Amino acid sequence: MFDEWIPNLKLVEFGSDEYKYALTQMEEGLRHHYEHNRHHPQHYGNGIDGMTIIDVVEMLSDWMASAQAKKTPIDLDYLAKRFNISDQLLNIIANTLREVDVRNEIEGVSVIYFTPENNRKGKVDGLEEYHSTNWPEGGE
Repeated sequence: MFDEWIPNLKLVEFGSDEYKYALTQMEEGLRHHYEHNRHHPQHYGNGIDGMTIIDVVEMLSDWMASAQAKKTPIDLDYLAKRFNISDQLLNIIANTLREVDVRNEIEGVSVIYFTPENNRKGKVDGLEEYHSTNWPEGGE
């Protein structure tokens, strides 16, 4: 199932109608994957509320790897709605992405910015001066 559909997912925009269609076609394979991989909210009957912090870190790492492969920021608005992410956890995730983006910029790591444009404003502890003067076009 994954061998057939993953190449298609790489070609479509995350969250688009084509993306959602591919997910419906992969339903049986995804159900098996979610049952055996606890870093997916679908693994738990109560979604993210059933996860541990380790699960959340692994989930975010998964999102970052996918965003990097697609060369696109992480769509936090879509994910918040899809997985009913609380405002508090969403803020923590946005803070984490901002810090990763700034640290990647400082260290010269050549990746896309993970933080969506509408979540780029905010403090990155110890990096405020850099952060406020060096965000790419459309940032702070």
